[in-house]
Amino acid sequence: MRRGRKALALIVGIVLALGVPVLVFFSRPPVLIVIDVPFSSLYGGTRRTLLRQVFASLVLFRQVKPVKIAEGAGPDVLVFAVEEAASRSLSRRPHCVLFPYRYSQAALRYREQFPGIPAILLEGRADGGAATAGDGLFIFRNDQERDMYRAGLCAAILNGGNRGKIVVFQDRSIEDAGRNAFMEGLRQEGNRMEPLFLDGFYELSDFSDLSCVVLAGSGAEYFEQNLTHPVIFYTWLDPDLTSPEVVLVFDDSPWALAAPAVKMIAENRNEGRIPSDLLILSARIADKDILRRLKKAVQNSK
Repeated sequence: MRRGRKALALIVGIVLALGVPVLVFFSRPPVLIVIDVPFSSLYGGTRRTLLRQVFASLVLFRQVKPVKIAEGAGPDVLVFAVEEAASRSLSRRPHCVLFPYRYSQAALRYREQFPGIPAILLEGRADGGAATAGDGLFIFRNDQERDMYRAGLCAAILNGGNRGKIVVFQDRSIEDAGRNAFMEGLRQEGNRMEPLFLDGFYELSDFSDLSCVVLAGSGAEYFEQNLTHPVIFYTWLDPDLTSPEVVLVFDDSPWALAAPAVKMIAENRNEGRIPSDLLILSARIADKDILRRLKKAVQNSK
């Protein structure tokens, strides 16, 4: 009899230990993230989205749910979709709602209608200006300097000891501070060469003596040349859809920025900068020493 009671108590203890956290997890108000259908398809479809969703949910210990909308949906339609998604949760209201930059008007509209729920605008690498924290939004941008520094570290390693030119195709979002950070990353890895910062592919006429290419906003036409130099690519595109020459990807998508942004609002921060997720495509790097050095550099620069 005594053994039976002990066994029963143990079982009850295990059920409570497992059940209470699960109950708390599902009862907490969810984080909602607005995602349009074209983005979801190019990002990697159901599988990659689900992995990012699960990861963000575990990090935040609350459900992170996408609100899928048609591309170009108007603010009123989008706000209704968010409200409908929130009504299906146990709490019937979200912890916060994240909006990509292109839906800034919907974020403002949602903020007006639901002032008690944080509306987060994820600007990525956009130039900004559509809204400010003074509008009542939480606004987070990509940490350009941190990303460019890490890109410089990796470009120097891929360069393999000052052999050949490093070309950086930039867009107008890249500022002097970003270029300086890239140079700092190069120097940190012992590279003393001067990289070429170009505003577009048309500015590159000589393809000889290249060692590494960084596509940081422009220059995608490079892939049409069928060259084999390693490429560092700033994109949220599914890595499986990229050219075989792409060996590192800087992902500044809403999924990459979501968990850090939610953590920042918990710290009462209205604005901030978040580095991209840096993905090393290991299967495309044959040199094991270079792969090891890349992993070490990425880990140390977080």
